[in-house]
Amino acid sequence: MATVGNLAMTQLKMAQASAKYGVSTGSLFSKSTLSTKHSSTSVNDAMESILKNKNDYFKAQYKKLYNSIFPDAEDTEKAEKTVTVRSAANSAANSSSALVDFANSLDYGGTVDTEEAAKKIQSFVDDYNSLVGALGESDNQSVLQKGVVMVNTTKVYTSALKRSGITVGSDNKLSFDKEKLNGIKAYELKSTFGRGGYATKINQKAEQIKRLQGSSGGLFSYSGSVTPSYTYNIGALLSTYA
Repeated sequence: MATVGNLAMTQLKMAQASAKYGVSTGSLFSKSTLSTKHSSTSVNDAMESILKNKNDYFKAQYKKLYNSIFPDAEDTEKAEKTVTVRSAANSAANSSSALVDFANSLDYGGTVDTEEAAKKIQSFVDDYNSLVGALGESDNQSVLQKGVVMVNTTKVYTSALKRSGITVGSDNKLSFDKEKLNGIKAYELKSTFGRGGYATKINQKAEQIKRLQGSSGGLFSYSGSVTPSYTYNIGALLSTYA
């Protein structure tokens, strides 16, 4: 079995190969190289240069180190799903929060700016639907449970939502008819979408989903950015060679 000493020797030989061939081995382990949008051609070319004319032992040690750092297809797929769900949850949290703020700003006996209301509601509906669709990509049971609660909450508010021009489809997604807002009372929007109402409850669930949909597991952790990237756990890496 390979040892930490062998790992150090491999790193030394990598440095020697870098000096001889003019290839930066450090670039092989940069975060930018780990982006899923980055072409693997340059990585493969660099590896071929480093391993050229090397003995089988060096090649085996180098590839073992390389494979311990870089994500495989399964890790990449998990991270992409994480990005999809977290991004959708973040958007739903933001638009639901904006809808809550708008509803709270209304006076119970006041008038409603239906154009502004329509913009807030449409944005919320679009983001809610994106989140419902994204939840199908998650394999996190806690996230899925929150998603079920969110969908069931929407069903409970079906009648109130209908008065605001929102209907719930058989696929659990929402559709919005802005014409139905004509003649709506401020108190109706305020009670449905204001603090403590439907939009508040969806905001809470979206925030919970965003927090729960985190780690991609294994040696790699999700960076929290829109574009998937990874860092490696050095403890896990070294244990591979212990």
